[in-house]
Amino acid sequence: MDELSKMKTVSLNVHCALHDSDYIYIFPEEFNCLYRLCLLDRSIENLGFIPWESKCENRLFEKIIKSGDKIFFVPFCAKYLTVYNTATLEYLKIDIRNAEGIQVQGTFGDAFAADKYVYIIGGTAPVIVRVDIDDYSVQVLRGCFDDVKPMLFNPSDAYFRSCGIVHDNCFITPFCNANAVLVFYYREMKHEIIQIAKEENGYSGIRETDNYIWLSPRRGGMSVVKCDKNFKVIETTKIYENTLLSGLEIINGNPTLFTFQPITHKYDHISFMAEKERLSTDGAYRVYKDLRTMKLSIEDQNDKIFDDAIQISARINDIGMWIKQYSIDGIIPETRIDSMEMFIAAVMSNNEEA
Repeated sequence: MDELSKMKTVSLNVHCALHDSDYIYIFPEEFNCLYRLCLLDRSIENLGFIPWESKCENRLFEKIIKSGDKIFFVPFCAKYLTVYNTATLEYLKIDIRNAEGIQVQGTFGDAFAADKYVYIIGGTAPVIVRVDIDDYSVQVLRGCFDDVKPMLFNPSDAYFRSCGIVHDNCFITPFCNANAVLVFYYREMKHEIIQIAKEENGYSGIRETDNYIWLSPRRGGMSVVKCDKNFKVIETTKIYENTLLSGLEIINGNPTLFTFQPITHKYDHISFMAEKERLSTDGAYRVYKDLRTMKLSIEDQNDKIFDDAIQISARINDIGMWIKQYSIDGIIPETRIDSMEMFIAAVMSNNEEA
């Protein structure tokens, strides 16, 4: 059997994306490979795989952020914080899990860049890590979540998901497993934990408008909470559907939930946008993923950039490891894969290859 006859075309579920100028950087959910989509001509470039990570592992990275010429891949299951230098086209690794001689167990959930540093917030790892973007030195803030332990109602859940907001002097993110928020003053490397209420209601999303901060419930939670800027609760809106609530967005000035399952009801001024999550925005473009199909949707302030959602597919060798692929109808048969250095293409939602 020749090599061509062994090739398979599979769809790649998008998990992380980063918008940068005329490009969208994309990292799939199951495969170790970075792609770059050009917004001008829809061409897709394969930027290679990360050599120190498994070629085939679910959810290697949780978020992609950029500072200067460097793209940082925040580890979820990955062993290292990976940096891709867009000027030199090289990858390098930073061992934030064993920094300062103490091993850090668990996942990381969020990250942001400010001044000359990248800050990485623990997901299940109870730490905040600061990385210098020039010399890659690492500082680890430990014990920063100790004060929330009496408030935890689900200690097995993650502390945070990737949803925080950055201000000029602080980073704010809600706890998934406590009715509280973390305010991290990143220049001083200090923090405070503010309890919102005593009910067992964790949060998966946070957004703010001019006067208010909105919090959306973690899955299984039942309330969207409206606070003032000091986190005093102004209004609580009960959500009665038993659904998996994922996060929060502000659309046309109104808080809008996105979910893993459609919600059709509206409660007062809160409306519900089903099944898509924002991955990246720079003010000019919004990059979403469809939570059912894992396709990309790219929009400007008025209309979609592309008429159809974009799906990435790869031609891979039909030997080697096993991996599950997902479709709009659910799980399809497992596909054997080996390497990712093959051919890739952009596939529109009508399944025609670009």
